[in-house]
Amino acid sequence: MGIKPKIAPSTVNVSDKVQDLSIVHAINLERIKADQVNGVLDILDDLGLSIQKQLEKIDPTGVGPTYRARRLARLLEGVKATTKQHFGKAQGANSKGLGKVSTVSAKATQNIINGSLGVSLGATLPSAAVLSSLAGRTLVEGQIVKDYWKQQSAEHTGKFMRQMRMGVAGGENLQSLIQRVRGTKANNFTDGIMNSTKRKAETLVRSSVAAVNNEALINTYQANEDLFNGYQWMATLDSRTSDICKARSGLTWDKEFKPVGHAIGWTPPPAHFNCRSTVIGILKPWSDLANKPLPAVGAETLKKELEKSLLSRGLSQALISKAINKTQQSMDGYVAGNINFEDWLKSKSERFQKQILGEPKWELWKSGKIGFVDLVDQKSNPRSLAELEALVDKGRTAPLKANKAAKEAAKGQAEAAALAVKAAQKAENRAQAQLDDIIAGTAGTNKSKVYSKLKKDGIDGLKIGDLVKKVGGPRGRTLAIITELCMENYFEFNPWIRVLYVDGLGGYEWVRRHGLKITGEKEQK
Repeated sequence: MGIKPKIAPSTVNVSDKVQDLSIVHAINLERIKADQVNGVLDILDDLGLSIQKQLEKIDPTGVGPTYRARRLARLLEGVKATTKQHFGKAQGANSKGLGKVSTVSAKATQNIINGSLGVSLGATLPSAAVLSSLAGRTLVEGQIVKDYWKQQSAEHTGKFMRQMRMGVAGGENLQSLIQRVRGTKANNFTDGIMNSTKRKAETLVRSSVAAVNNEALINTYQANEDLFNGYQWMATLDSRTSDICKARSGLTWDKEFKPVGHAIGWTPPPAHFNCRSTVIGILKPWSDLANKPLPAVGAETLKKELEKSLLSRGLSQALISKAINKTQQSMDGYVAGNINFEDWLKSKSERFQKQILGEPKWELWKSGKIGFVDLVDQKSNPRSLAELEALVDKGRTAPLKANKAAKEAAKGQAEAAALAVKAAQKAENRAQAQLDDIIAGTAGTNKSKVYSKLKKDGIDGLKIGDLVKKVGGPRGRTLAIITELCMENYFEFNPWIRVLYVDGLGGYEWVRRHGLKITGEKEQK
C-alpha cells in the first residue's frame, strides 16, 4: 500500500506521533547548534584578539614609506598564518561536533520509530562506518563543509589585507586600523571585519549541523525501510520560514525519493543556509506491519508483541481488542499534518512547557506577552530573559505588536463607519430636499404634475421615501430615497425612478416602478 498524501481525517494518527517525537528532537537539535556556534565564536574571538596584538606589535603607521611597506607586508604574512590556524581550529571543532550529531540524530530517530506505537518495532541503526563518514561527506548546498571553512579563511584574509591597505594609504592611526578589524564601541563592534566573519561562520555551523542531522535520520530510515513507505518534509512554520520550505512543507516522496502527488524533485534539507526543516518517515499501514516478524526484539509479529505488552499491563482481552483496533485505525497510511512549534507546545502540559522554555520565559509566553518567534533573534540566537523583558517593555514582541495593530485597525474601522453614516445622512438630507421641492411644486409645472399624479395613485412623498427604504436596492445594494423622477417616461411609457445609493459605493441608477415594488431593472437605451 502506498502513501496517502493528505492529512488523516482522524485525530489519532501514528504519523502525528512520529512528528510529535521529531519536534522534540528538533528542539534539542537547536540547543546543539547553539553550543557548537558558541564554541566556534570563541575561537574567532581569539583570532580577533590575536590580530589586534599583531597590529599593536608591528604597527605599520607613523613611519616612512619604505618601512611602512615592509611592516605592512610582515603584518599581512603573520595574520594570514594566524587566520589559517584559527580557522583550522574552528573547522576541527565543527567536524568533531558533527560526528556527535550523526550519532545523536541516528539514535533519536531509532527511538522515534520504536516509540511511535508504544512497543518496539525493532528499528536498527546504520553501521558505525556510515555514521562516522557523514561529518566529512555531507553537503551543504552542493559543497562539503571542510571546503567552506577553507573558503571563509581565504575570504577573511583577503578582507583584512584590503582594509589594512586602505587604512595605511589613508594615513590612519593604529587605533583606526584596529577598529577596521574589531569594529567600534559606538556601533557595538558590528562594523569591523570580524563581525561579518563571525556571522558567516555561525551560519555555516548551523547549516552543517542541520545537514548532518538530516543525513543521519534519512540513513536510519533507510536502514529500516521495511517499516516505511517514504518521507515527508517537516518545516518549522513561523514568520522566518523561507518560501522554499513553505512550498515543501507537508510534501511526500516514496522510498525511491519520487514525488507523491506533486512534481517537486527531491533534495534533502537543509534547502538553504540556516534552514530548519527536516524530514520524517511515513510508517507503513497496519495491514502491512501487523503480521511482520520482529526478530530484532524477539517477537513473533508486531500484533502479538502489542498484545503481549497490553496483557502485561493487566488489560482484559476485551480492552486489548479495543486497543488493537485503535492502533489499527491510527496506522492508516496517512501522513502527518503541518504544525508549528508554538501550536505544538500549546498542546503539551504546563510542566513540559516549562521544561522547554524555562519558567520565567514560560510566564511571559503564557501571559501572551511574547510569542515563540520572539524567543530567538533574526539569526536564530536564543534571546535572554532580560532581552525578552526589554522587548515586552517596548511593546515590540509579536503578540503585543499584533494587539496594537488590531486596536489601530478597529479604530480606523470605527472612524470609517462614522464617516459613512455622516455621508449617508448628508445624502439622504439632500434627497429629501429634492423630494420636498417636488411636493412644493417648485422648479416647474412638470414636477408639480408628477407629484399630483403620484398623489392621485395614493403614493405621496413620504410613502415614496418609506417604500424605497423598505424595499432595498437591486442585487443587494442599499437604496436611500428617491432623488428625482423621470417625467417623460412616467406619463407616456413605463415609469422609471432615479434612486440614490448610500452603501459606500455611491452613484445612482434608474429602476422601474411596478405598483408599489421596485424591481432593479436597468433602463434600456
